[in-house]
Amino acid sequence: KYYSDRIESDGLFEIQQDENYIIFIDNLCNVKGNGKRAAEQLIISRAYKLAPKMAELMNDPEKASLYKSTAEDMMKKIEEIFWDENAGCYMDASDWDSSTRTQITNALFLLYTDPSPARNLSAQMSILDRTITPPMRAGYMNFYVTEGLARQGKYTEVLDRIREYWGGMIDR
Repeated sequence: KYYSDRIESDGLFEIQQDENYIIFIDNLCNVKGNGKRAAEQLIISRAYKLAPKMAELMNDPEKASLYKSTAEDMMKKIEEIFWDENAGCYMDASDWDSSTRTQITNALFLLYTDPSPARNLSAQMSILDRTITPPMRAGYMNFYVTEGLARQGKYTEVLDRIREYWGGMIDR
């Protein structure tokens, strides 16, 4: 109920004014922008995508159908709002004039959506090219970046990132 009551007429989840957007995402201090945050929308839409299975297990086909359609609607809207053709990657916030581009947002798109092959490749390149997106500094969310790249077959790049980020701990 907490989530469903907060889906707005545009089909996306709304964080309340008095809430900090970091309630869903670990330490996104480098994410800037007004409006809705892509990472939050992706995580919530992912939950809605998985929810029909739970509703089916609870023998509630009506809720299963509702969750499925909510997930599909959210994903279409998310793709429309956050993809920037000129930048060749996903933006962090719905207000592009104030938005940044980060590795975590693009990694979550790789993990939780099914982008076209061209967008998939562009999102991968935006993660790997530090002139497009700054490197991740949050250890927990860095896992999602490495997983997103690994699922795309970028194993060498993932190992390089692990060695760079966690290498000191691994070497001890």
